[in-house]
Amino acid sequence: MKAILLDWDGVLCDSRSLYYDLYIEAARLWNKKLPIASMAEFLEWYNPRWEENYYEMGFSVKEFEEVQVWADQWLDYAKAPLFPGIADNLRRWSQVAPLAIVSTTHSQLIRQRMRQELHLQTVVLGHQGQGQPDSGPAPHPPVVAVRGEPTGSPEQALLAKAQEAGLDSYFKHFTGGEDGSSAKREKVARTLQILEASGGVMVGDTPLDVDAGQFNGLKTVGVTYGWVSPARVRQAGPDILVDRPEDLYQAVLDSLK
Repeated sequence: MKAILLDWDGVLCDSRSLYYDLYIEAARLWNKKLPIASMAEFLEWYNPRWEENYYEMGFSVKEFEEVQVWADQWLDYAKAPLFPGIADNLRRWSQVAPLAIVSTTHSQLIRQRMRQELHLQTVVLGHQGQGQPDSGPAPHPPVVAVRGEPTGSPEQALLAKAQEAGLDSYFKHFTGGEDGSSAKREKVARTLQILEASGGVMVGDTPLDVDAGQFNGLKTVGVTYGWVSPARVRQAGPDILVDRPEDLYQAVLDSLK
């Protein structure tokens, strides 16, 4: 079975300005120097191994731990729109392959934003007949990545968190940044294992995404409208390059052939 794995920031969600402002505010609050002064410089400077960005700015290990907690509270994804057509793309992709998010953003922030967007689109899976414009596959309980629980099996913990979230979602799995790590290879491998998928496509906007997909034997789609400059994405060597959000739908389908 093939699966569709999607990065969140810069692929589905236009959050560049949100995080650019976050770095500016973090530098101000912790009295650090941000070595960039424009969005263009941010796209060249940003390291997808994002921990290194803070260390380059002069954060200590303790301060880095503090800024992670602060950032989760400061981020407001209501200010970051989804790229045009994404909600409809997700609906249609979910009809041909299982979808999963593989991101370094906390999965709770992602789920909140996606749930908000889907409510705006008034899409509820399984509530309309097949063949209708807003129809989709039968609903399934999403599996949500969480930190290890002190009691019970990991599977029980995941199910409990999913039921607690109460989501009607297009996704069968969310792998987020709860572990505070940018290690995409491991996140992709774990996601494929949970989905019981043997192949598919990884869609991302950074060289780290492309590397993680290639390392795990997936086709890769690199988008150039995200968090790093187009030249850096091209240099990573994805199987397909996408320069516009409106071209992403077909590129993903082509990667599954």
